[in-house]
Amino acid sequence: MTRVDTEFHKESGKPPLDLMHFNAVLEEGRVAGYGASKYSERNWEEHADSWRWGQLLASAMRHIIAWSLRNDIDPESGCHHLAHARWNLGAIYELQLAGRGKDDRSTMMSAKKEVAEEPSSPYQTVDPKVWEEEDFLEYLRHAHRK
Repeated sequence: MTRVDTEFHKESGKPPLDLMHFNAVLEEGRVAGYGASKYSERNWEEHADSWRWGQLLASAMRHIIAWSLRNDIDPESGCHHLAHARWNLGAIYELQLAGRGKDDRSTMMSAKKEVAEEPSSPYQTVDPKVWEEEDFLEYLRHAHRK
């Protein structure tokens, strides 16, 4: 693609799909195909309102942990663990955009703690303000010092 083509796509608002990780997309497609053969095509969409986002997140995390322990391939599906994680995270994203499923994310860390030099406990009560990223990182630094 020439610079002119790239600038056209930026200006047109079209997503630059040519920058996607094609092997990862193809492997995620194999995961979707495996799920379709195990259950049925678009089964997850048919039951979208009954999905808990947490169960999809837990599945993604299990696949990431398996991969981090140097188990690249899921023995049941024969697909890469990270492709399974991508599928699960993509499903959460789609459900969130559609306003479907059950948002069962924890609310424990969704509040911002009032200014305190040293937290007495990493589990201390927080007030109901939204965490800012820097505040959250600072909180984690303090919590791990003890």
